Amino acid sequence: MHPLNRILRPILLALSGVTLLLVLSYVFTLGRVWWLDPNDPLASPRAGENDVSRLSATRLGEIITVPNERRAAEQELRARVREAGATGRKVTVAGSRHSMGGHTLLAGALIVDMRAPAFTWVDEVQIGDRGATVRVGAGATWEEIIQSLDPRGWSVAVMQSNNDFTVGGSISVNCHGWQHNAPPIAGTVQSFRLLMADGGIVECAREREETRELFGAVLGGYGLFGIILEVELRVVPNEYYLTERFAVSAENYAAEFRRLLPPDSTEAGMAYGRICVAPGPWFLSDAQIVRLVRKQRSGANGAGARNTLDPAPPRQTHRLERLVFRASVGSGWGKGWRWGLEKIVGEARGVRSRNSILQDPSAWFANRDSGATEILQEYFVPPDRLGEFLRMARGRFRRHPEIDLLNITVRNVQDDADSQLRYAKGEVFGLVMLFHQPCSEAADEVMRSFTRELIQVALDCGGTYYLPYRAHATVAQFKVAYPQHATFFRLKRKYDEAEIFQNQFYQNYIRAAVEIDPP
Repeated sequence: MHPLNRILRPILLALSGVTLLLVLSYVFTLGRVWWLDPNDPLASPRAGENDVSRLSATRLGEIITVPNERRAAEQELRARVREAGATGRKVTVAGSRHSMGGHTLLAGALIVDMRAPAFTWVDEVQIGDRGATVRVGAGATWEEIIQSLDPRGWSVAVMQSNNDFTVGGSISVNCHGWQHNAPPIAGTVQSFRLLMADGGIVECAREREETRELFGAVLGGYGLFGIILEVELRVVPNEYYLTERFAVSAENYAAEFRRLLPPDSTEAGMAYGRICVAPGPWFLSDAQIVRLVRKQRSGANGAGARNTLDPAPPRQTHRLERLVFRASVGSGWGKGWRWGLEKIVGEARGVRSRNSILQDPSAWFANRDSGATEILQEYFVPPDRLGEFLRMARGRFRRHPEIDLLNITVRNVQDDADSQLRYAKGEVFGLVMLFHQPCSEAADEVMRSFTRELIQVALDCGGTYYLPYRAHATVAQFKVAYPQHATFFRLKRKYDEAEIFQNQFYQNYIRAAVEIDPP
């Protein structure tokens, strides 16, 4: 045997043995997670009682019961809103209750549950001078909307990356998603019907000058101007996409994104990014850009691919992906394996339709431990400050090893020309962060303090933070991040003088801010 082989052979055997042990160890970890992971999701809280964080328990008021027929339900709501105005009661509106900062909660309030059957309908797609649109009940979820659009060859223009939210809630928070180089969802809203504080119903339309002010206040208005009853949304053809992944450094993410997805390119239908959360030198330094490239365009009639939704049961389709994700909870080892697997195989394989990609519910990967919860945060940063934000954030995380960061998704958002409380003032990159924490006051206090540090980093980088999440920001930070709050309050008092429509977010931030500096 050659002398070199005598040296290399035991080294290779040792490396092979170590690799096998590492793989077997991870397989054992996945098996343990599978064994301990409950089969069923946690029960959803009742409207008006809590939100999905289960950290916002509130004294339940009265849930308004409405008939199943649309117009009868509207008449009941009109009567109850007028009654609230006459008796001094407050009204709050709830959909899927994924907002985590008291946006659907107020102790003792009248609660409008928009998941009532009267508000979950979807009409036919209409094609006119403004393009293709669909009219939907404000309580319909994106899952229900996509199921209705898919057989007709249409898809949603802008929505979150998961389907278990209501359209009324989505436009109330002015959401955005994987629809790159586009403004938030406000830019796709053509009109909506709004039940106002006096019990009247008004049609707010993009092209109607007399309702333009109210139109912009309601989009991203967190249910504070009335009850959105139905919405007309722009839709786009359903298409097939091929997933392409590109490894980049987080420092150069914005430049690489612009190179791969220039604003004038139509090659990609959607795009997003991931940033590594595994401990070590890769933490907030390694990144991926995922580009979903069009493989089929719309047909002659404007619609696209039909009947593309995967009929496979979610539990079978996503079981392994869930195990890999859940194995990263509280484990740097698990986070490292997950990042390595994502770089090798990615999250979406082969060619999939736009609708099948958007039809994923957040519940598939959600926490099922009743003693813990998972919360979202999002920070918006100008492209030229993204690297700076990540460098500063990395230092904050390393000083707080108790913080369990599970995921960072990156999305770019273009200027929002519609909403009043806008977070996209010019192009920004949104960093959506998912955290795991115990359900305890002590853990929530730790997260509150840490969140304020991250918010300050975003503000120092010329950015802002997203309002639908836990009420951890100080009022001073809110005022800096959203200087439009004074105008928002003026419009609130103009259209709802008695402040009938309220929630905890309104009391904690809008009212608190104007009490410090009265308009």
